[in-house]
Amino acid sequence: RDATGALIGTLAVWNQLNVATQQVITDFLGAKQTPATTPGFSRGVIIVSCSMFGSQSTQHFTIWYALPGQPCSGSTTPDYVGYVATGLEDAWTKYSNLGYQVPASYNVYIVPVNALASGITSPQAIFIRNDVDSSASLYLQALSAHEFFHAVQWQYFGAPTVCPWTGPFPAAWTSNEDVRWWMEATAQWAQHEVYANDKSCFYAIGTYLNQPWRHMDYRPLNGADFTYGTVLFPIYLTEHLAVGSTIIKTTWEKYSQLNMGVVS
Repeated sequence: RDATGALIGTLAVWNQLNVATQQVITDFLGAKQTPATTPGFSRGVIIVSCSMFGSQSTQHFTIWYALPGQPCSGSTTPDYVGYVATGLEDAWTKYSNLGYQVPASYNVYIVPVNALASGITSPQAIFIRNDVDSSASLYLQALSAHEFFHAVQWQYFGAPTVCPWTGPFPAAWTSNEDVRWWMEATAQWAQHEVYANDKSCFYAIGTYLNQPWRHMDYRPLNGADFTYGTVLFPIYLTEHLAVGSTIIKTTWEKYSQLNMGVVS
């Protein structure tokens, strides 16, 4: 569902990749400004091999998308972009009110995404797939909230905000499965915090509950659905500890301290 964990795996071995491979990844995910070829549009961007001349700016986000009829447009419509924008801004407000370190602005691209993933979030951009059923407005909003929580998580990693990703990336999180697991489990929790009536965050709980012998951090490289099902754990913590939802923010603050060598 979410390829952010795969991105972390790439970052963990970034310095082991040859220069040519690094450049391919950087070119693929790094947006380039390009003169517009569509009348009425002054500029656009090229990213993941897509030319995008449609854009919508909100208070904290710039959302880029391919215009209808152009390659990479998929199911993108003004309503589609609007649902994504609403989900992002609702999430920004919620996470800010909860006291998280939220980025002041972020670029978002509505693009073709591998069928096995609905989104991916890098240290500098969010990618949302362009072919979700546009009638599923709540799902698109919740998906956007999920991806933006990954953007929030990057703030605690101290990751660079521009390509290329030269690091250094703290081994404390890039090479540990527990961090990848906790990224997804808490992103599932976060989207439910933003949209309490969203049930998509529970889609994988059966996969988790049917394998009680597995550690919760079993996935992220094997069996992604299992990880998303562990959303029950952060929900349990927030409902049963006196500190409530603060416990989730505390865990990310601890990870940040670990990156800085404060916590052993």
